[in-house]
Amino acid sequence: MSNYPSNHSNPTLTSINQKLDLILAKLDDLTNRINNIEKNVTKMDSHINFVESIYDNIKSPFHRIMNMINYTPIINYTSIIPSLNHPTPLSIDPP
Repeated sequence: MSNYPSNHSNPTLTSINQKLDLILAKLDDLTNRINNIEKNVTKMDSHINFVESIYDNIKSPFHRIMNMINYTPIINYTSIIPSLNHPTPLSIDPP
């Protein structure tokens, strides 16, 4: 299975060839994984660009709405409707 000449009379050389084959197989696996990661990074980059373009289009109206909400005075409803301070519990009559 080795790509290198095998010297059956030299076990050290055979062992080195086997280890080299294993290293090359792992290198091929890592290369494939890196290629897949690069594809996913490209997809993620495209998605980020899409989200940023959407945000660029809506940020001005969004900020106006948020500013309107932030400047709306907060009403203390408990001062207008005192029963909100101490709500009356519901009574349930047994059947």
